[in-house]
Amino acid sequence: MAQPEVKKFTQFISLSIVATASLSAETINIVEKGAKGDLLPFKASTEAGSETISSESLLFSKTDLGKVVELTGAGVPTSGGHHQDLVAKIVAISGDHMVRIRPAPGAALADAKGVYGTDNAPTFSKVLNGCRGSNNLIQVPAGNYLLVAPAHFNQDIAPIEGAVVIQRGGFQLVGEGKDRTILTDCGAWQLGQGNRAYRGFLLVCRGPVSNDYPILLKDLTLDGGVSQGNTTNHGFPASAIDGTGWDLIHSAVVDMGPPPLNSNKTFSKVRFTHWRGEEVKSVCANWDGFIKIQNCEFTDGNASGFNFSFSHEITGCLFSNLFLISEFYQAYHKHPCLFESNTATALTSGGMAINGGTGTNPPYYIQNNDFTFAATGGNGIMTCPADNLFIRNNQFHCAQFNNAIAIGCAGYQGSFWNSNIVIAGNTFTGPRNVIQLEGSGQNRSEAVCVVSNTSSGPALQVFLGGYTNSSASRVVVSGNKCLASNTMFLGGYSPQYALILTNNEYHPFQDDDGVGKTNVISVASGPLHQTVYTRPNSVYVLDDSSPSSIPYGAQLVIDNSANHLGLGYMLYPSSRKHIKPFSVKNGEVLSFYWNSSKWSTNRVKPDLSLLKNVTL
Repeated sequence: MAQPEVKKFTQFISLSIVATASLSAETINIVEKGAKGDLLPFKASTEAGSETISSESLLFSKTDLGKVVELTGAGVPTSGGHHQDLVAKIVAISGDHMVRIRPAPGAALADAKGVYGTDNAPTFSKVLNGCRGSNNLIQVPAGNYLLVAPAHFNQDIAPIEGAVVIQRGGFQLVGEGKDRTILTDCGAWQLGQGNRAYRGFLLVCRGPVSNDYPILLKDLTLDGGVSQGNTTNHGFPASAIDGTGWDLIHSAVVDMGPPPLNSNKTFSKVRFTHWRGEEVKSVCANWDGFIKIQNCEFTDGNASGFNFSFSHEITGCLFSNLFLISEFYQAYHKHPCLFESNTATALTSGGMAINGGTGTNPPYYIQNNDFTFAATGGNGIMTCPADNLFIRNNQFHCAQFNNAIAIGCAGYQGSFWNSNIVIAGNTFTGPRNVIQLEGSGQNRSEAVCVVSNTSSGPALQVFLGGYTNSSASRVVVSGNKCLASNTMFLGGYSPQYALILTNNEYHPFQDDDGVGKTNVISVASGPLHQTVYTRPNSVYVLDDSSPSSIPYGAQLVIDNSANHLGLGYMLYPSSRKHIKPFSVKNGEVLSFYWNSSKWSTNRVKPDLSLLKNVTL
């Protein structure tokens, strides 16, 4: 399980960006090209079928002619008393507080909330695609710039046609800071082709590109234009009745189209906020590039923050008030990926979903992050399936009924199984289930190392578990510290139990017999067992009913030093009772080792080759 150095590829990319700086460059101020950062909120009174609207909060002038107006719930009726939102243009000034807009509203509202401003999509499209050279600086002064997808004005245009379609590289789009320069998408929902609800994409990077020089976005906010991004409805697609839900056509940046695509994009100090769909994503296949995201904010989203399918490096970012942190399909990435030193909090459902593993993927490193998962029942990091995944040195703060890490969870998308997964050096606080190996069949787990983690939480905590049909093999658990007063290992996977070493610190499994019967001790429950309550006729057997399931070198430590009644008992080293039993005295501790065919007191060394390449 070799671990290539993740920095090698990113350093190459950084050098390529620097190299372009020596090529031809042009500095452009977007305002000098006609852009206007004049988007403002307002309220208006409307009459159904009348083009005239009024607003006491605004003083209109002839400079407002042609501006776009968005009004919530003032558009065409749908059903059940619901309306689409209205997207219209000012066609005449009727008075200081009155204008005519077209199309006319479809609802009578006394206090409709909305925004109005210049549609800057044509200007941005012309400037970005008209750049000459390879490293153009496009300055975006302070202001709030509205950009509207053309489908809102022309139903013959597909809703997926972004407000700004980018088909070249070689530019830096730089604002004056996240709080000062804002590019705002249309937040009004309407029904487009196929009766689909949509709001529109903001920036679409569409292939084939005319050149492949790097793209940089820096010091600005990409705003989805809705007042609330993360809602209580995460169903998709968005409702054609009231527009609620996961809007698949509402994202800040989207890769789409045939190759070649922009292979090198950097986002630095960018805020993504108020989106009903994935905030950034790819809708293209069989193409890789490199995306660097540093010191950015992904907030207030009804879906995932990150859903690009390219190789990437994400560092120093905040993920907050989202449905998910990210979704990543591994099948296309050809270079190591890094998710490091990020903070995630206030997540509605779960954290990071990784799938598409092929068995030959470059490594994905998730390390040195601070995760807070408060959604009861959600998964922190989930795979279905993932390959060459390294989860290292993270802090997990979890609600009680969270699964901090779920390997092989429902929703399989791939052609291989979960393989070569290292979970090492993490701290888990609060979850009922720390690590779950859940999948079976193609979604099974193979070669999983759980090393040097620390967990604490409720009185009863499952450190390693799964389902009754979970399938796994070559699972090694070593050197972990479990601080819960009752830690459970449920490692009885098929076809092979987890190899749980005795160097794990945890409160031993307590084998009680209050009535006097035959009791089975299984290594699937961990290697350390205490017999704390026994009767004079109690009998214990070591489980060997499925010999092929027990990993070679597995150890069982039977501790009768804490027996509350001070009794001994008979212990058979086989569940068949065909071997002479041991007479275990009060205070005695016995160790047994699995040698592929039976439990023996002769020491057997397990195969720990999986641990050789585990680094913290």
